[in-house]
Amino acid sequence: MSEPFKKRRGICGICPAGCWIVATYDHGGKIVKVEADLNSPLGITCRLGDHSPEIIYASSRLLHPLRRKGPKGAYDFEPISWDQAYDEIAGRLNAIKAGFGAHAAAIYTGRGGFELAMCDIFQPKGVAISSASSLLFPFGSPNTMGVGALCYVAYAMIAPHVTMGAMLINMFPDIENAEMVVVWGANPATDSPALDLNKIVQARKRGAKAICVKEYTISYVFFPVFCVMPKPEYVKYAN
Repeated sequence: MSEPFKKRRGICGICPAGCWIVATYDHGGKIVKVEADLNSPLGITCRLGDHSPEIIYASSRLLHPLRRKGPKGAYDFEPISWDQAYDEIAGRLNAIKAGFGAHAAAIYTGRGGFELAMCDIFQPKGVAISSASSLLFPFGSPNTMGVGALCYVAYAMIAPHVTMGAMLINMFPDIENAEMVVVWGANPATDSPALDLNKIVQARKRGAKAICVKEYTISYVFFPVFCVMPKPEYVKYAN
């Protein structure tokens, strides 16, 4: 009789949210299933987490740098070492700097990380959390861009400064003891992880009121709320 598959508790690494999970391994030590750890405070996983074994063991997963050797669009690549990749990237950046100046280079960061590993790697010491780059700043370029312009910069930098005079990272919403929760231009159900959603649900259960301010209709099925929709002309100028 074969031994049963082994299960181990851990933290999902498919994105920076760090949800608590239970991973099931086959007899060869390969992950065959990932599910939420229902004993954790969060107790949920996203679709990416559910399908993370498929991503981890995908035949098309990149395991080393690839250099294009054919024309763009031909998808003709060859594997190279990490040292080769770094040397080529550095060489091209320095060539751009020599020919056009450091300001001709820019960096664009992708998905926001709600842990600070990316900041630890790329952010200059002593600055506020942002897209500031410890790579390009010493290089001589201030040109840092990214998805944060549509997300973190808006809700965690500009909005808190304008309304309360501080960065969101320095604020600690006391949802557990609040008598009223205002959800402004957000949907807690889509957060990664949705920690505030669970707190709001519990607050509603103990009698707290909840108000959402949103420019379009959205179903807050997890916690009934009173919704306020700004007039279209206000939304136009706000955007």
